[in-house]
Amino acid sequence: MKLRAFATGAVAFALLLALYFLLVGLVSGFEYALEQFATYWYFLVALAAGFGAQMGLYTYLKRLVANSSASKKVVAVSGTTSTAAMISCCAHYLTNILPVLGATGLVTIAAQYQVEFFWVGLAFNLAGIAYIVPKVIRASKEHARCAVPRLTLARGGAVVVVLLALGLPSAPARAAEPAPLPSRTSNEQMVTVKVTPHDLAAKSWEFDLVLDTHVRPLDDDLMKSAVLLDAAGGRHAPLAWRGDGPGGHHRKGILVFAPLEPRPPAIELQLQRAGEAAPRIFKWQLP
Repeated sequence: MKLRAFATGAVAFALLLALYFLLVGLVSGFEYALEQFATYWYFLVALAAGFGAQMGLYTYLKRLVANSSASKKVVAVSGTTSTAAMISCCAHYLTNILPVLGATGLVTIAAQYQVEFFWVGLAFNLAGIAYIVPKVIRASKEHARCAVPRLTLARGGAVVVVLLALGLPSAPARAAEPAPLPSRTSNEQMVTVKVTPHDLAAKSWEFDLVLDTHVRPLDDDLMKSAVLLDAAGGRHAPLAWRGDGPGGHHRKGILVFAPLEPRPPAIELQLQRAGEAAPRIFKWQLP
């Protein structure tokens, strides 16, 4: 699939250059076409390469997804612009032919702003590539996630059939996932604090905190007032607080700690609030 897309892009690159030489050669002579190519080769090659890249990307995308009409329109527009910019090389020679058609003014403008036409063509090429590339990336990820080798499925099915025929389990039973740790609540001095362990199996340990009161603002600096204790009494400060800032009567968020290694059999979260003699204590036994 990638080889076909590369071949399509290479052919599009060659065809656009061939179209340039054909049209400019027919209108202005092939000697002039070669002269203009020697002068502006970097523009012409860049335009053809950009168009070829779009055609290759579009071909690859079309093989991945069923509906690629939007990308096709982008390729058509930018390809037309690239061709127009390249053909502008011979625009001033057309002034010998088109006066009878009343188009001399238009052709003169094209010849006068030839380099600007090149830049416009390059801009359209870049815009087309920038539009198609994200679609190709997304489609490739979906294709990789959804594609399952048929041979693997066939072998897996054969193994299941044989094991069932023998009366053997096809796979070991999965261990039951541990139940989530319960919430702990502390209610003192008309301030309620609820703590719920959220995820203690990831790269960071997270605790959901909810603080409620109706007497005074909740100005706790949770990064300083919270600490996590392991079974040996080691104290671990939080890494981050993702939630409401100080103030107000209702605050909630997530307190993040680094995982404790080795994993202790029990943990204790302490919260020392200003004006309270003893810290709030929340304990859990870890499975």
